[in-house]
Formats: sequence, structure tokens, C-alpha cells
Amino acid sequence: MPSFRPPEEICQLRSLLRHREALIRTAARHLQHMQKALHQMNILLDKVISDISGVTGTAIIEQILAGQRDPLRLAKLRDRRIHASEDEIVKALQGDYREEHLFV
Repeated sequence: MPSFRPPEEICQLRSLLRHREALIRTAARHLQHMQKALHQMNILLDKVISDISGVTGTAIIEQILAGQRDPLRLAKLRDRRIHASEDEIVKALQGDYREEHLFV
């Protein structure tokens, strides 16, 4: 007796859902690598904002990678919904920006 084979649309949907799940796992792993690199530079951004991949975290990290190192200017990128003050963010961004960690 042949085994059950769902309709083609269901097979396609299952395949896409499996692929999506793998992408989410990979993204989480990459965020952990980013947090580790930030910690190695003594930048504790994840202590003052809950999600470094959110609006504020992404804006700050993009500016750091573009060469901006002034904590005051970086803290100004804070979204209004962030609970931490600009002063707290400035303190969290005091670090040793090393090229090998920025590369990671």
C-alpha cells in the first residue's frame, strides 16, 4: 500500500516553513555573535536596550560600523520608546572599538 502524500500546496508550504525556521535560528545565532563582539569591546548596548536588532540598536550599530565612535552622537539615535536615558546609553557605549571585533 502506498504511503500518504499531501497535496502539492501543502508540501510547498511545509518546505517554506522549514526554511523560515532555519533562517530564524541562524539569525539568532548571528545576533549572539554580534553581542559577544560588542562585549569584547566593552560596549554593553544590550544592557540598556532590550533588542540590539531593533530600531535603536540597528541605528547605533550601523553608525559604529560607519566609523562613528562618539557615544553622545550615538546615544542621540535613541528611539523615544527606549526606557534607558541618553546618559545610560552613553555609558554603555564607552568601549574599546577594535577593528577585529568590528569586523565580526
